[in-house]
Amino acid sequence: MESLELMVIGGETPKEETFTDGKIQTISTQVPEKMTDDELLAHLGIDKSQWQVAKVKYSRQPVYRKAQESRHVRVGKDTVSWKNDTGGIRVEYTYGVQVWLTRKTEEIKATSIVEGILQRLEEKAPKVPKKSYRKGDDGLMLQVMLPDIHIGRSTHIYESGEDYNIELAFRVVHEAIESMLHKVQSEKIEKVLFLVGNDFFNVDNEHKTTAHGTPQQEEQDFAITFLAGERLLSYIVERLTEVAPLDLLFIPGNHDPHRLFYLGRVAQALYANNENVTVTNRLLERQYYMYGSNLFGFTHGDRININKLPAIMPLEVLKFHPDWWAKSRYREWHMGHFHTKRDMEYLAYDDIGVTLRFFRSLTAADRWNFQSGYVGSPKAAESLLWTPHDGLYGQFPATIRSEVYIQ
Repeated sequence: MESLELMVIGGETPKEETFTDGKIQTISTQVPEKMTDDELLAHLGIDKSQWQVAKVKYSRQPVYRKAQESRHVRVGKDTVSWKNDTGGIRVEYTYGVQVWLTRKTEEIKATSIVEGILQRLEEKAPKVPKKSYRKGDDGLMLQVMLPDIHIGRSTHIYESGEDYNIELAFRVVHEAIESMLHKVQSEKIEKVLFLVGNDFFNVDNEHKTTAHGTPQQEEQDFAITFLAGERLLSYIVERLTEVAPLDLLFIPGNHDPHRLFYLGRVAQALYANNENVTVTNRLLERQYYMYGSNLFGFTHGDRININKLPAIMPLEVLKFHPDWWAKSRYREWHMGHFHTKRDMEYLAYDDIGVTLRFFRSLTAADRWNFQSGYVGSPKAAESLLWTPHDGLYGQFPATIRSEVYIQ
């Protein structure tokens, strides 16, 4: 039999019962308010990758306290404060909660099997030696932005004014990549950065919904669209590594965070022995990257108030990468999600500017976008060239003609 050690903040020590066959646990405790299942698991300190809420029952409970009033008296330059009982009773409420948890036995087993396969794939991954690239003292970094590709989305011109499917997604990505690389072919590029994600896939599961359960227009089976995404990424990696060593950074979106993580694990295995490719794959919604004196923050942009990002950047950078903030001269946040292009500059601490950039998308509008009026934005990708010490060197958009989206 197993037991579960819990730390409960703001509540009484929970009453614990033993598991039934090690798979079920009932917990009784108090919480300050009703919570979602994820919030409740976090509050109880339970690993949600191992456990899930099968049932939850709340009961509202009154808490009686003496009513008090604050008094303040000025004595010279000082203020004296105290509280007096008013003789009344103040009623507050808390919630008793009983939670039934079940262990994710099958998911854990499946995850272990997949991880074992990926580890063996990493060991067997072909060894690719470092290529001989063009050298130069004034090298640049090429950043390629293809946010919100939405592999698997199915739209039709009769319902949204545009067509879109896997075949079209491959076509427009290929056209955009070739256009951007053609524009920078004369530049001395020492590194390429490609952000994978920002809704690389259209759905997150076999039920054809986003991670939050919103139904989507998806054209084919879950497995087929995943394999299509893997093929598209393989093409992008092969093409970009012809230019310079490639850094792949996986940034989760609101449509496909878990599915993107799986794709990132596949990429880590495939390119484990490739000296020209570096893969960074995390579930963190905000990630940072440093090139020379350029500091980048990447996030999808769907969940956080963007006005907070300039102030968050130094706090998180100092926590995870203590020396980056002091070494940086140029600081930027790059986002997708809105499918439109915007550049804004904010001031962070000590009047240090932080620029926010939103990048356009190549995907077509679906029925919901069309009905909501989210139409008319040019379909485009964009690449940026960065110098190690002098910031942004150039921007190279790749706009796709509207007639391409009519089949």
